[in-house]
Amino acid sequence: MRFNLIVFFFAVSLVACSPQADPAKVEKVNELKSRIDSSKRAFAKIDSTTGVGSAMQYNLNVQYLKTDYRDTVTEETARFVDKYYSLRKAMKLIRSTYARTAKEIRTTDERLGNLMHDLENGLIEEGQFQQYHQLESNNVALIEESVGDILYAYETVQPMYDEMNPKIDSLIQNDKREKAKPSE
Repeated sequence: MRFNLIVFFFAVSLVACSPQADPAKVEKVNELKSRIDSSKRAFAKIDSTTGVGSAMQYNLNVQYLKTDYRDTVTEETARFVDKYYSLRKAMKLIRSTYARTAKEIRTTDERLGNLMHDLENGLIEEGQFQQYHQLESNNVALIEESVGDILYAYETVQPMYDEMNPKIDSLIQNDKREKAKPSE
């Protein structure tokens, strides 16, 4: 009985002496985690294979049209190609920022988890917490902006690309077949 009482007293004193996380700080970190989780859910709506693959194919098609396509086209075809070319900014955005944004989401989520762990274990001083919180707030804001830009580009441009690309592919394939024919 005396042994149980000693163990109980030791356990209570250990819990009482353990560092307690400031609820306001925990709430700040939880708010950042909630925002990054929202960004992860929005980012998951993007079919990476389709989006990035389309952006890569678009780049190849535009490059071919700019450098290798030499045939005369009708005015209607020229306007269509011009409209296709106008997708370039959104396609470049998807191609160049998708992987980086995915990595930033994973990294920031991990850092927020580490920050929460350190906070709960009393390993962060007040000044350090403010500095870490500001840094992570900035990172989360940049991620939210990047995800919003990519999602907007994907949702608006991908359907246009899907509609226009078969005609562009056909134009390119016809040109390649014409070039492959022996000269008469």
